[in-house]
Formats: sequence, C-alpha cells, structure tokens
Amino acid sequence: MTWAQRLKRVFSVDIEVCGSCGGSLKVIACIEDQDIIDRILAHLREKEQDVPAGLLLVPPTRVPPATLSLFAGSDPKSVRTLLKNAWHELLRTLVQE
Repeated sequence: MTWAQRLKRVFSVDIEVCGSCGGSLKVIACIEDQDIIDRILAHLREKEQDVPAGLLLVPPTRVPPATLSLFAGSDPKSVRTLLKNAWHELLRTLVQE
C-alpha cells in the first residue's frame, strides 16, 4: 500500500484528486529531509507575513454600474420596450430552432 493510499484510508485525504476541480493530481516529489521542510515552511511564513491579512479577506471594490452609453439620454420606457422586443425576438428564434 502506498503512502497516498494510506492517507486516503486513515485520514480520508485523497492527494491524487484536486480539491478545487476534481481533476487528477500526480505526485512529482516527496520531501522527507526535515531541514528542507523547515526551510520551505519558513519561506512560506515569511511570504504570509508580507501580505496584510485584511487584503486577503476584503473582496475587490467595484464602482456602481454606469448608464449604458447606448441608451444615454433615452426615455426609460422606450429602452424597456426595445429590450422587451429584442428578448421576444430571441425567444422566437430559439423556439424555431
């Protein structure tokens, strides 16, 4: 039994499947030297300290949507009628296909 199979069996951790997309993963290296592991973890901690924690939690800001330049200055009722007609034409086209 491989160590990957043991992890899956004992801890229910499947390292051969991507947690985000479900795609298959391949183990390309196994680092067992404790000095190397400590250096990698120290580097990751340093990188984590460089990024302010608040930035990771706050979603990017967005400006309010502007008026569509296509309809700028148009009567809202005529714009609604135009969009409604376009929508009905699209539905008719889809139904005919």
